[in-house]
Amino acid sequence: YPIGACETDTNAESEEIISFKYDCTSDDEIEKYVYSTYDCYGEPDEIIAMSELSELDHHECNAYNGDCPYAVSCSFVGCDDECGACSEASELELITNYDTQCRPYIVDECIGNEGELLQYATCSDDLLTENLYFGTECTNTNYLFNELRGGEGDGKCIASDDDETATYYTTECNPTIIPPECNYAATGSHFYPIGACESGIEVGDTETTKYSFKYICTDEGKIAKYTYSDIDCQDDDKLETTTPTDIEHYECEASRDCDYAIGCSYSDCNKNTNDTSCSVCSETNYISNYKQNHNTHCLPTITNQCFGLKDELLHSSTCVGGVLSENFYYGRECIDDTFVFPDEFGGDESTCKWGSYYEIECVLAPTSFPTESPTAEDIDDSEANIISVFVALICGNLILFIN
Repeated sequence: YPIGACETDTNAESEEIISFKYDCTSDDEIEKYVYSTYDCYGEPDEIIAMSELSELDHHECNAYNGDCPYAVSCSFVGCDDECGACSEASELELITNYDTQCRPYIVDECIGNEGELLQYATCSDDLLTENLYFGTECTNTNYLFNELRGGEGDGKCIASDDDETATYYTTECNPTIIPPECNYAATGSHFYPIGACESGIEVGDTETTKYSFKYICTDEGKIAKYTYSDIDCQDDDKLETTTPTDIEHYECEASRDCDYAIGCSYSDCNKNTNDTSCSVCSETNYISNYKQNHNTHCLPTITNQCFGLKDELLHSSTCVGGVLSENFYYGRECIDDTFVFPDEFGGDESTCKWGSYYEIECVLAPTSFPTESPTAEDIDDSEANIISVFVALICGNLILFIN
């Protein structure tokens, strides 16, 4: 088991839920945390010391490269033979109506008993591929077979022995991530809204460098990176299109693009050490005329979403009237009970921070609408819903006009 990763088992008939995870103590021993909630949520019901863990054979708490990368694959037993109903059900419906096991699998590592059975699992596009080997290395010469779990192919629905029911599989390749519900591309340090431009100016002693780039979704649903020789990501200045290697996860099939803010910081804007108001850059029209004289960084930040690392730091930002308000949370939800601290940029109170001058632009993504005609079942003939549609259309057109 990867340290800190949760396994969940549910019984649909008895409605029993058991989940657990193993964690390292400060003494490099193992403790087992047991829960009566799904996905080890909340406080544990029991903490079992290593001396009482009869199932524990060996462990590692001081690996030089940190915790193991892992994926979580869930099985739902008792679906129809083609998994039609299961594939359309929500996560809550699945864990309520079917016996469920969600198990974490270490990925990108060759593990097992040397000289016997070894496994090397990989995960991409929601498909867990567990390759099995016999020998001392996970190499082609020692390869036996693989097992697939999840995805859209052979690992999605596996028939039982009676051929009347099947087990439905889903897989999360990034189970520690709570993603935004919009199209994005994430590096190890930042979630980028698709199509939003990051840019900068670096002023040197003899040379000034300008750059900009953005991530876009291709027609195949993959990520491409456009880089430019100037700021603002203008097509005339495009240098190249590349397949980025720094993207850890992304979404290109969400129903809409992300709302976002562009926050631009301009350094060295105080006249002297006693100046705390960025009086140089705050003069009317100064930035539009002289920003090339300052080190500049313009970073797009996703707004109106809750996202980040599960059980760690989450972000939820808003942008109104040229003010970017960032709120940080610790947990699984962006709510008052998990709130940690706020930050703010732009506006009268936060335009000047640490000697840098900030300008904020708020961008609302156009609302996406269904591409298929609704069926009779989809149509609600209440006047309230009809009015809502017209209001949404008007707002969407206004946003496009403003942008």
